[in-house]
Parts: sequence; structure tokens; C-alpha cells
Amino acid sequence: MDKATRSDVIMISIHPKFAHAIFRGEKKVEFRKLNIPRHVEHVVMYVTAPEGKIAGYFSVKDVIEANPSELWRKFKKVSGTTEDFFFGYYGNQDAGLGLLVDRVEVFKNPIALDQIATGCRPPQSFTYVDNNLWKALKRRKKHTKARSLEKSEL
Repeated sequence: MDKATRSDVIMISIHPKFAHAIFRGEKKVEFRKLNIPRHVEHVVMYVTAPEGKIAGYFSVKDVIEANPSELWRKFKKVSGTTEDFFFGYYGNQDAGLGLLVDRVEVFKNPIALDQIATGCRPPQSFTYVDNNLWKALKRRKKHTKARSLEKSEL
């Protein structure tokens, strides 16, 4: 079995409110601080408590690095959040990242972390996803059809 870790697929922890906004197509950019890789192609979403499960993933159209004011100016209409929350998240950071959401896949049956491995814990910032897990996630039954982000929606 190939247990190699993929460098282009990461798992992040995301609050249910924001995860479901991505699943509904309302949130088209996921904001992060500078502590994740810029070359990511797919993001697996671990939805935090009270759900506590991997509920889906999205492909990344692009990763934009900019100061928070510029990120907000460019993406506020598709941010899925309020201006106060956004700037509170970044605090006095000079730069941040916007992961542009492309195709979204939502699982019919989300996966608890203990189904993956004993003692598996939610990522603090992010974790790389190994090849076996990524292959298994891509094979899972999806709840909705994949949705591609149109350029005109940004």
C-alpha cells in the first residue's frame, strides 16, 4: 500500500457555519493565515464540533496572498462572513491567504476521525493527506453534484 503523503492535498478544521456555506456555494473563498502551503490543489474539510467529522472537500482554483484589506476588498461578496469577523480573524497580520473554492464535493455520510485511524486528531492548522486516505475520500458517495466556480461569481 502507498502511504506516501501528498503535498497537494491538505485537511483543515473549519467551523460548521463556514463549511456549510461552502457546501451551499455561498462561500467561495476560504481565508487562512500564512501557515499553510501555497501549492495546495485540494482541501479536505474536517467540520469542527458539534459535528466533528470530515464532511467533504473542494478543489482550489487559486491561492491569493495579500494584505487583509485587499483580500476583503476583492472577496467580501463571496466571503461568507462579516467584515468584523474577517478583520478580527486577521488581527494585526500583514498578510493572509484566500483559497478560491472551485469544485465542491459533499459526502452523504461524513467520516469520524476515529474511522480513519485510532487516535487521529483534528488538524490545528492543517495536515497533509496521505495517498490512501485521498483515494478513499474520492471514492466516497457524494451528497450533491460537484459545483464549479464560475469566474463571473468572484
